[in-house]
Amino acid sequence: MASRSLAGAWFRDAGRFSWFPGHMAKATREIKERLKGVDMVLEIRDARIPFSSGNYLLEELFTNKKRMIALNKSDLANPRLCQSAEDAFARRNQLAYSVTAHNEDSVKNLLQGIHEWVRKECNKKDALVLMVVGVPNCGKSSLINAMHKAAKVMLIEDLGQTFKSNPAKIGPNPGVTRHMSSFRIGARPSMYVMDTPGVMVPRIADLETGLKLALTGAVKDSVVGEVQIAMYLLAMFNWHPDGLKIAAAQELRNLRKSVEKGGFQRRFAGPASKLAELMPRRTVPAEELGMVFDEVLDKLANRSAKGDKNDISESSRLIASQTLIRHYRQGKLGQFTWDRVGDCEVDDGIGAEADSHDCLQQDSGRVAQTQLYPRASKSV
Repeated sequence: MASRSLAGAWFRDAGRFSWFPGHMAKATREIKERLKGVDMVLEIRDARIPFSSGNYLLEELFTNKKRMIALNKSDLANPRLCQSAEDAFARRNQLAYSVTAHNEDSVKNLLQGIHEWVRKECNKKDALVLMVVGVPNCGKSSLINAMHKAAKVMLIEDLGQTFKSNPAKIGPNPGVTRHMSSFRIGARPSMYVMDTPGVMVPRIADLETGLKLALTGAVKDSVVGEVQIAMYLLAMFNWHPDGLKIAAAQELRNLRKSVEKGGFQRRFAGPASKLAELMPRRTVPAEELGMVFDEVLDKLANRSAKGDKNDISESSRLIASQTLIRHYRQGKLGQFTWDRVGDCEVDDGIGAEADSHDCLQQDSGRVAQTQLYPRASKSV
């Protein structure tokens, strides 16, 4: 086997992983300064990693504040585990809602839940401020814009008048929101939402958590490397193959429906079907992961390479990795929840392990600490 790469060394040493640029440090200080004028906190988390996408530093700041958790991007998570995650938080006396920012009914349900929560917890106030926080790229600003749009209708019904305010900036990469801004979303009592920049912890001490954050886009891809993220995704598929098979089967059903309606049959299968075809037919043991998934990534690069199909360049592997990551984040490879939820909660270690179809059956850090990269890399 070739020598271990720098990526492999990074996986073995969690202490080297961090992403805390200057604007995040500034935002953390501003959040702390403005907390005195905040009545309640809405924390946005990624439904695919409902526990790993929490920020322990912010949680410490909000100890004396009433808090609700919104599990955003629930359309990309395992549907059966979204309710399990809500129940897990409920057992900790923490209210949580699953939501999808681009689903109007889902956003209205969250907004109604916020109004009921506010009336119950702060029924004596005529006006209050709800601070929205979360790690980068959890869909916070997109959700705020959706809430703002839905709230306009509710305010027209309640007050009979319209109002203007600028939408929050959104984008596919973390770190788009860098300044605080506020929006009105309710009346009786008047309710204002304060948007804040996404904030990561200064140091991600737990390796598995760091990789999950990178996979879901909370950390810039360049910090970890697209090839490393793609390899980690393949390793996760190895431990949880059923979701990929379900996504491939759904692609086939959708194709058949399209053909039945008079549509043209596509020449190639969809992303999930392609990947399911390339993945090993068995669960690969830890000691073989690096070699096997290196071959899978080479095959993906081969399909996207131009010219000599036998010459797999680093640029081809990078393009293949970027495509694989993009398809995953768009939900084209299936719906997955990477944190252990339901009957096998993380952090508190409550309960026994859940069914393998609903929960990753892996020891903490098992995938992350495996040597995934037998190929030598260029020195830095």
